[in-house]
Amino acid sequence: MAGGEFHEAVAARAGRRKRIGAAVTGKAPPGGKLQGALAGGLVTLIAEAAAGAADRTWESWAADPAGAALLTGVQRPGRRTERSRALVRDWRERVLELAGGDTGRRIPYAVHVTGLLIMLGVLGGELPEEAAEPGAAQVLNDSALRTLIEHGREDLLARVRDLLAADAARFTGRLAAVDATTGRAARLRAALSAGATA
Repeated sequence: MAGGEFHEAVAARAGRRKRIGAAVTGKAPPGGKLQGALAGGLVTLIAEAAAGAADRTWESWAADPAGAALLTGVQRPGRRTERSRALVRDWRERVLELAGGDTGRRIPYAVHVTGLLIMLGVLGGELPEEAAEPGAAQVLNDSALRTLIEHGREDLLARVRDLLAADAARFTGRLAAVDATTGRAARLRAALSAGATA
């Protein structure tokens, strides 16, 4: 299913007449199910990464007497599914903005097709260099498309960093009660950093 939708999207981007015809007839762009699957997997990945970083920090602090004292009365963080879902939704909207251009804004069909290729490039690594459809090689090697993929990747990473930084702030905020001269604050900050980067 996913492979077929990918090839349909490539063929659709390669064939301008087909895009315009689909826009006129109201035909849904290819790749809708694939985009949904990619987005769902990304939500799970981000939520698990955020939860893992928070768990590692919590456990490191709990193992230190100073850290355990700061965690008293604090609820252990859970999964960040809803925030991750919102992050991915906003990122997908940004991807469509990147995919739009003068032509894309006039033909929404083309925007969705390009958006799918951007998502595939960001989440799946390099797009394949060859494809069977006529004109597909030109599409996949389009430098403009690859630039959009890089912009999409940078935007996604920035959003994930912001989410992790917001989670880390819940811990760093507790350090205000720690006497930095004792060295305890430095140990706890090191544990927080280790949890975020592990």
